[in-house]
Amino acid sequence: MSDDPSLQRLVASSKTRIAAALTALPDDQDAVSINALIGLEHLTKASLWSRSPTLLIPLTASSEASLLLLATSPDLLNPKLRTIGLQVALDRLAGLLPKLPVAKEARQRLAQVRNGYVHVGTAKASMATLSETLTLVDTLLDDLDITRESFFGDYLNLADRLVDDRATELSRDVALKLINAKRRLEDLRTRLGQHAYDELLGTLESRAEEDVPMDSTMFELHSLPNRCPVCGYDGRLIGIIDVDVHYDADVEPLGGGEYETVEHAFNTLSFDPVAFGCNVCALYLGGFPELQEANISVDARQVEEDDVHPPFDMNAWNEAYAYEGP
Repeated sequence: MSDDPSLQRLVASSKTRIAAALTALPDDQDAVSINALIGLEHLTKASLWSRSPTLLIPLTASSEASLLLLATSPDLLNPKLRTIGLQVALDRLAGLLPKLPVAKEARQRLAQVRNGYVHVGTAKASMATLSETLTLVDTLLDDLDITRESFFGDYLNLADRLVDDRATELSRDVALKLINAKRRLEDLRTRLGQHAYDELLGTLESRAEEDVPMDSTMFELHSLPNRCPVCGYDGRLIGIIDVDVHYDADVEPLGGGEYETVEHAFNTLSFDPVAFGCNVCALYLGGFPELQEANISVDARQVEEDDVHPPFDMNAWNEAYAYEGP
């Protein structure tokens, strides 16, 4: 990308606005839409500016001064400068990039939302607006030779899911949970400073066994340590203990060539994950689908009584489900 200061300001402003839109998910629909569309407007203007600053001038008689300014001394910080809005910017860009991935009608609707003529309405409509915006942003990044990694930063994974037609609501929800957990850590580091931050995270990790909630009205839950996919500290994999009863038989001699078959049972324990909680970054994932989406194994694993918290009481289980023989 060019080192033109005005171009860089437009891109930086767009990056900040897009990040603000993604940060506002999922609760503030108006903030999502308006920040995303202002970010799109600034990136569209950056694409036009990179070709010629005069492409940002409205075709009106009152724009003569702005035309002269941009033709002779282009500088976005000039207070006398007046430029086009999102609708005109997208229309002009369509003439330069005829394969824009969003249809003209959809672009017009985006401009109307940007200008406040149309309210975004429902969460579903807001997500559609954001998805179309990010689709256009991807095209503009290619045009400006800006990598998606540098533009989206920590939000890249979520942006990918928002523009992927195949992405499910689940995948977007989990991506948002991961981003929010990471953002909580960043805010904490900023407030505390690195030394106090490191000390606190170590303390939180050491208390995870006791502090991570395991509320259930149906099952007795236990937990195992498991690496958090966000912060890398040990969180708690929450699950249900399943007791597998196995039967075996020994042959005991009775004398006189006779034998007796003595049957007995023994138990093994398997741990079936149902949730994950991290006491450090406050990430919580509930259910098999969310665990799988975050690449946390949901496979059952064999455990011993003291491997889990709280320890499994096999004696109490045996008393409740005493073996009486086949």
